[in-house]
Amino acid sequence: MACAIAGVLLLLLSTTWPLDAYGEWSLAAHIAQHMLLIAFVPPLLLAGRPLAVAAHALPVAATRRLHRALGATQGRAADSLTGASAVHAAVLWAWHLPVATTAALRSDPVHWLMHGTFLAAGLWLWAAMWKRLRDPHVGAGAGVVAMVAVMMQMGFIGALLTFATRPLYPVYAERAPLLRLDAIADQQLAGVLMWVPSCIPYLAGAMWLLWHGFARLQRRLR
Repeated sequence: MACAIAGVLLLLLSTTWPLDAYGEWSLAAHIAQHMLLIAFVPPLLLAGRPLAVAAHALPVAATRRLHRALGATQGRAADSLTGASAVHAAVLWAWHLPVATTAALRSDPVHWLMHGTFLAAGLWLWAAMWKRLRDPHVGAGAGVVAMVAVMMQMGFIGALLTFATRPLYPVYAERAPLLRLDAIADQQLAGVLMWVPSCIPYLAGAMWLLWHGFARLQRRLR
């Protein structure tokens, strides 16, 4: 329950004032929104087991309909780690292209589409990860590889932002000085946010998978 509450609070933080307002002018704030939505909110929401919570909160008939509607979909999503990893990578790269970021800043519908796809991609990947943590019959190796691949991609994009010698996003090169921000420093902070703290959930997931994998192997050997 605590994880679900923390996930909801982070979701609100990432999509409302002040972070959402500063994201219009600061690339670092914009990247912070993305990383909260794709890396931190999904594992917390899923750790809260929303379907189980709904089962206790709703009438029995409504709970059955909800499980029929969402249970099968969630199961198929959790089984497709490859598809989840591919979509996660596509969302990460596509929305961080300068042209996509500019389009999102100039159109509210595109902006909310961006937020929605980050959240959906994160939920899909972490649903697949949670299945590998909870199901003793599913190996941990593929999940660890997926987590490492995600960290490598985020680290690569973060390094590009951190070490670039010129602003890569013209829209923020124009807007950041209006808040008395140096555009290069703001871009470097955005890169560091993506490179270091945003990889922590994936690293924790990989380590947890390895620990569970070794624990299962030890039980089998006994």
